Amino acid sequence: MVRAVGTSFDVEGWRLAANAIRLVEAEGRADGRAPNWYFVGLYRSLADALASGTGFLFGLEGREHTAQVDQTRRQWREWRFRWGTEDRERLAEAKDEMRQVGEPGVPLPALFCYPTMELGVDISALNAVYLRNMPPTPANYAQRSGRAGRSGQAALVVAYCAAQGPHDQYYFERPEAMVSGIVRPPAIELANRDLVRAHLHAIWLAESAKELAADIPHVLDLTSEALPVQEEVAHAFAAPDLKTRAAAAMRRVLDSIDAELTPAAAPWATDR
Repeated sequence: MVRAVGTSFDVEGWRLAANAIRLVEAEGRADGRAPNWYFVGLYRSLADALASGTGFLFGLEGREHTAQVDQTRRQWREWRFRWGTEDRERLAEAKDEMRQVGEPGVPLPALFCYPTMELGVDISALNAVYLRNMPPTPANYAQRSGRAGRSGQAALVVAYCAAQGPHDQYYFERPEAMVSGIVRPPAIELANRDLVRAHLHAIWLAESAKELAADIPHVLDLTSEALPVQEEVAHAFAAPDLKTRAAAAMRRVLDSIDAELTPAAAPWATDR
């Protein structure tokens, strides 16, 4: 009936001989005893999984979820990963488009993401997070581990500590310093010239009320070697009252950080 087999553990294992049992489809045993409901449920679930194609019988599928993947496909993978009622309805609507690009419509058990998880995906049912290394700071740990347990349920967070990594070994010996450590608020240099300039440019664009397309060909004229902006965009930026409106908004921003724009910290701003 059984034979001894070796295992990867320090104990001997036993294997049931396949030719010693016989599986028969029936409602019960011939002698009137009840069937073994564990095996009844097991084989029925396997049959259902094979018939529907939604079971993970021969391995697990994992997909990338980063900025290198286009937004539409990332969204499909979010739906497949969450696999809620609304997600399945959306997948059913998009099944033809997904089939054309080779994206399966079955549940997705694993997503491979950046540490910050692209676009801040909300997966409320997620209840476990595995970290392949110890995050740099308690703030990083809180952000990454906080992906799980968002619906009030308990969450499991597993962090791997490299044996040869001083950082990982330090926090392996002092886990409370990472889990309950001080989360410092992010610092920002308000006198940073590039930061201020980018913000003022954003104000100019906002005041123009011109919605820019997401792709460059709809913003720049690629038929010209100088690559000027499209005529309709240039026309919006040349509105007679835009300079007045934008200047007022820009002045409010500069006034709000006036204390930071000292001659020592921001010599570039002395003529503002």
